Amino acid sequence: MNIATDGRNPSLMQFVLRGVAFLLVLLVIFVLLFMRYQGTFSKTVGVTADLVDIGDGLTSGADVRYNGLIVGSVKSISVADSGDRVDAAKVIKKVEIDIVPAQAEGIPASVTARTVPSNLFGVNSVELVRPAEPGTERLSSGDSIPADTSLETIKLQDAQNELNAILDSVPPEELAQVLGVVADALKGGGSVFGSFVGVLRTYFDAINAQFPPGAPPGFDNFDAAISGLAESSPELLDALGRSVIPAVTVAEKQRDLAALLSGNQGLLDQLQLMFARNGNGGQRLVTDLNRMLGATVLEPNSLPQAIIALNNLAARVLTVFTGTNGHVQLNIGVSFGAFVRYTRQNCPVYDGGPYGTLRGPGCVGPGTGTGPTMSGPLQIYPSDGMRKNRPVGMVTTDADKKTLGAVLRREPSAADTIMLGPLVQSIDARAGATDQGGGR
Repeated sequence: MNIATDGRNPSLMQFVLRGVAFLLVLLVIFVLLFMRYQGTFSKTVGVTADLVDIGDGLTSGADVRYNGLIVGSVKSISVADSGDRVDAAKVIKKVEIDIVPAQAEGIPASVTARTVPSNLFGVNSVELVRPAEPGTERLSSGDSIPADTSLETIKLQDAQNELNAILDSVPPEELAQVLGVVADALKGGGSVFGSFVGVLRTYFDAINAQFPPGAPPGFDNFDAAISGLAESSPELLDALGRSVIPAVTVAEKQRDLAALLSGNQGLLDQLQLMFARNGNGGQRLVTDLNRMLGATVLEPNSLPQAIIALNNLAARVLTVFTGTNGHVQLNIGVSFGAFVRYTRQNCPVYDGGPYGTLRGPGCVGPGTGTGPTMSGPLQIYPSDGMRKNRPVGMVTTDADKKTLGAVLRREPSAADTIMLGPLVQSIDARAGATDQGGGR
């Protein structure tokens, strides 16, 4: 380096001063850029989050999110001075957070904070959890945000801690080997995956086009279906476990089931044989059932009334066989003679038609009974005065009408049958002897 000393070029001292001034300018620019990077010139809302579990990936500068949007960053992390020696897992960590003022205007003051993983590499971020009932107050400088203690947060933190313990227990060389195998499998497949993404996008566009306007797209439906399946998976597994029990029971009772089916087959064969041999009986049965059902339809109140009457009868029968002390009481009369007493003169004799004359027990020999009769009820009461108080007889047969017709010499009317019928009961009209004269 040649320095002119004739006065036309700067002197050596001037070069030194210029170099020092240039370095000072560079230093000032660097300091200003560093301060700009640290947010010294940015106006922020400083708050503090009191967290218990921050994991091992939360560092200064980590993102702070609210409803999935980055609203600030972590400024510093410190441990609260508890004064006593306590469990490290229960120590409160003071996380200083700087929030953008424009974003702080939309964050309720009652939010809670928790740490969540931001990416696959274990970098954590702070998430502000929206309260169930947000108030009108908003976050301001100096506010303290409590830790979120909901069940979902506790499960997430437990899962992170367990995953961290698992990764710590895995030998690094084996983990590197697994990652190497995955890398080798994916090596050179960028074009394949790129084409697959395009085909997948076309596929989802075709699916979404099938839905009517205003309906959620197919991918959202798929996500909702997967979420519902994840929520109902315990019930599905329980139902699957219960469904195995009938299958095991059928397998254990296979012989009994086979015997039951064989017995049912035999029963069906017998029923078929019975209907084959009794075809007319089956037809009559169907006809009678038709009449019975028709009567039931015509008189729909008869069946309920019959059931009510049967219920009343059963209730009264129970009172008949129950004594005053609540115990069963039976009144039994034992007789060693005939229940219906009659003599040889009035023993019952019936006209059996094609079966001949039918007589009651003891009605044998001459002079017994009154002969074949179809007129009136049987005289089953003895002649000792034990008779019913019945002033007139009963006219129910055609024989009495024939007797009245022979006496009246005309067809008897209904009034004649009612009034004169009891007088001719069990009487046969016969033609009298021819008048020989001389009589009076």
